[in-house]
Amino acid sequence: MTAEEWKVERDRLRVEVSERLQLRKGRSPDEPDLAAIADDPRTYMFFRKRNEAVEIEEIVARELKKGAGSVFASEALRKSGTLPDKSIRLRNIIEQETLNDLAAGKPPQETKLGRFGTAVAEDIGRKVKQIRVEEQVSEYGARTSRQDMVFILE
Repeated sequence: MTAEEWKVERDRLRVEVSERLQLRKGRSPDEPDLAAIADDPRTYMFFRKRNEAVEIEEIVARELKKGAGSVFASEALRKSGTLPDKSIRLRNIIEQETLNDLAAGKPPQETKLGRFGTAVAEDIGRKVKQIRVEEQVSEYGARTSRQDMVFILE
């Protein structure tokens, strides 16, 4: 698919996703917001704004067409008004292909989630300056085995 064909396809996906997008605000500051696709219980995303970052805590979009996951995420952020100031953080990386690539020494931007996060940023009109992978720290300051991918925006 050429770049121009992909642009047309993304625009088509954006309309399709936007028409079926449902949003629910968290009931408290500690509860994340929810985005879902109507009539598709296996496509959803939990997200929140924390300080100057947007944190995507969980996204499941297996039933969407290839490339539509980033369109779903960016439309959810845009329609909810939850836009990042400085960064987008993908919490608790469990996507196996990305974990394998990172373990093999691939740069974050060359992984599946690296491409996903970059596409989300671009869809909301932002450019990614840097991508880094960070180990999570527990509330007591201990390192954990979980990792986040952080997209620093220009």
